[in-house]
Amino acid sequence: MADRHIVAVEAAEGTDAMLARVAEMRGNGRLRMATGKGVLVKAVKPSQDRRFDLPSIGPRTVEGVVSAGLGGIAVTAGAAVVAEPEQMVLAADRAAVFVIGVPDGATP
Repeated sequence: MADRHIVAVEAAEGTDAMLARVAEMRGNGRLRMATGKGVLVKAVKPSQDRRFDLPSIGPRTVEGVVSAGLGGIAVTAGAAVVAEPEQMVLAADRAAVFVIGVPDGATP
């Protein structure tokens, strides 16, 4: 999301491929927003079975966000899997990318 516009939606390809697509769109001029603008939003879908399938983020997600030129990550607080949290925080800090938990159902 950038300037309240959705610029990409994750499909079966997964988050990494979607972020690569955003980076490609930025590289070929289809996205003209400034680097550091835009947020990756990882949220639980209304019909998602939380017993088996939760949004996940980690250090690789931060790398993808940086490559895509986004400013940060917003994830559903308390309803996401965070892989290697310490490494993710270090990577985000090094890249000046924010990571924020938002209440379930909130719009970042």
